[in-house]
Amino acid sequence: MGAKIMIKKAEGAQLLDLTSDVSSIGRSEDNTVVLDDAACSRHHAQIRLESGRYALVDLGSLNGTLVNGEQVTGSRDLRDGDVVTIGTTNLIFSLSPEQATQAFAAAGAQPQPFAASTPQPQPHGAPRVVQPQKPPAGPVREPALAGAASGRATAKVAAAPAAGARPKAKGSKKTLILILLAVLVVLLVACAGGIFLAFSQGWLSFV
Repeated sequence: MGAKIMIKKAEGAQLLDLTSDVSSIGRSEDNTVVLDDAACSRHHAQIRLESGRYALVDLGSLNGTLVNGEQVTGSRDLRDGDVVTIGTTNLIFSLSPEQATQAFAAAGAQPQPFAASTPQPQPHGAPRVVQPQKPPAGPVREPALAGAASGRATAKVAAAPAAGARPKAKGSKKTLILILLAVLVVLLVACAGGIFLAFSQGWLSFV
């Protein structure tokens, strides 16, 4: 008596033979039945053959295991046509090859998940349809003009310090003239003071 299990998912189905007494189910690659399901534990459950009867054993999985919509606690005997649910994946257990084949055909499944279709080559000389490209939405900017405008603005900013160089030169000349005048005034005052002191002491006289 050979049992089969059909793994049914949205993208397809796969039919497997349970050839050993213990078949493990989980996300890890070392399982007999590997499920690519985020809700499936790495070692989720086992299907065991003991004394001619098959039983499903939950291995303490995080999200649990259902058989015909009922939660499995510990182990549960499996019957022909039972539906085992792990995460988002349904596994149909079957003891008779005829029923497994019928369930497989009813699911519209293939032995392997469906592959992406490849484009068919067009016959020689067939017209080729080119879809027109839509213009981009919104105003179109011209990088070259924007760059030229920014270059002119930069040139004006850079030329501003050069234009302001002359006022600095004029200011320095005025300062120098004022200093010379101050020195001249000091000299004149000193000379006048010396002459006055000489007359007052009698060192100089007009007679």
